[in-house]
Order: sequence, then structure tokens, then C-alpha cells
Amino acid sequence: MKVSRADFLKVCAGALVGVGTGTRSPVADAVLYAIAPAARFEWAAVSAALFRPHVDTRFTLRTSEGSTQTLVLDRVVERSCGQGFEQLSLVFRSAASGAADGIHTIRHGTLGEFDAFVARIGAPRDRLHLYEICFTRRQGT
Repeated sequence: MKVSRADFLKVCAGALVGVGTGTRSPVADAVLYAIAPAARFEWAAVSAALFRPHVDTRFTLRTSEGSTQTLVLDRVVERSCGQGFEQLSLVFRSAASGAADGIHTIRHGTLGEFDAFVARIGAPRDRLHLYEICFTRRQGT
């Protein structure tokens, strides 16, 4: 993949903004989202075990209009959903409240990219906004 000089400089500048804070800047996340190829997401592998190692890691949400927002996976919740079905919920936290409920593209450096319905849940807590993605599928598929 060819990267322009301007994109490279934006990533470097964005990364420097986060130096010493232990976090990357939203600018760096947005530029990396635009230029970094995504891994292939495997729908057949969706499970709580797939997502649990990624709790407290960053995901990027991209709206259909192209704006991006950083989400951090807060927790993975398994629920009983009835005989023969399994359900899990991914709960994310974000300092931004920008994403409206709807289908958005979610990207993670290791897991890849997928489209999912994202819903805001609950009232903001300590200035953090919560979002949820639910997966339901027939067991064994």
C-alpha cells in the first residue's frame, strides 16, 4: 500500500501528541484508520473468548458519513438467549458522544473490520459514554 508523505507526517504528528500520556491522539487514530489495511474479520469465530483478550483495547468506529470515534472495549457479557442460541454483548466506553445508534464500521488492529449495529446504552458515567454491540447466533454455526 502506498502512503503519501502528508499521511505519514499526520500519523507521526498525531503519535507525538500522545507521547508521555500513554494514549494515542484521536488524530492519529483517524489517520491510521484511513491508511492502515484491516485484517479480515471472521464472523464464524465470533465468541466471548475471541473478544475477551481485547478488553481495554481501542477500536475505531466509523460512521457512514466518514467520521471516526475511538471506543475502548469495556467488557464482554455472555447471556443465555434460549435453547440452541448463544448471545454475547460487547460494551464499549468512549469520551465522545458522537455516534448515533445505527450500523457503523468497527475496526480493531488484530480482529479486523466489521459492520455492526451500535447502540448507546445508559446515561453517561463520569463523562464516559457507553455503547453496545450484540451478537446472537445458533450454537454450532
